Amino acid sequence: MFGKRGMRLVFTLLSVVAFASVEAALQQDTVKGEEQPVVLLKKGDKMPDYVFKDLNGKRVSLKSFRGKYVYIDLWATWCTSCIEQTPYFEKLEEEFHNKKIVFVSISVDRHREVWERLVKAEKKRILQWVCPEGEKAPILRDFGILTIPRFILLDKKGRILESNFGMPAWSQTEKALSELDGI
Repeated sequence: MFGKRGMRLVFTLLSVVAFASVEAALQQDTVKGEEQPVVLLKKGDKMPDYVFKDLNGKRVSLKSFRGKYVYIDLWATWCTSCIEQTPYFEKLEEEFHNKKIVFVSISVDRHREVWERLVKAEKKRILQWVCPEGEKAPILRDFGILTIPRFILLDKKGRILESNFGMPAWSQTEKALSELDGI
């Protein structure tokens, strides 16, 4: 009905509309009627101990990876740009599989069941987690993230090495990973 180009346009428009609600949430985030201060995380800051859920609903966090670099992919099932980066992220994970780095895909999908179906259908090898809060996830607010995909790189001590790391498809991203100290 729409064709390939038309479907891409529809998905892009849906992505813009969906993330507009995230921007509104960032600007109007309130608890008990009081505004929460937004402190943007930056290079060198310790990564907060966010809690995510895995495919089995188990609570998980990034702190379990201390001693390794962590390359984080923040994405959603409705985001075409996110989906386009997935094969490159998986390829990098294969190339660095036996190194001191962990690759984690963290979804900000509002509907967990949609994320679950996609991840199970594609039998992904990379760790797949979901933010229980979806588009209102604290990680989005704390990094000031208004668009996805977003890639974050943590050092071996759990500090932010890059809060807006390169896309997996870029050749300089692989080069930057291979040059990490003690990888």
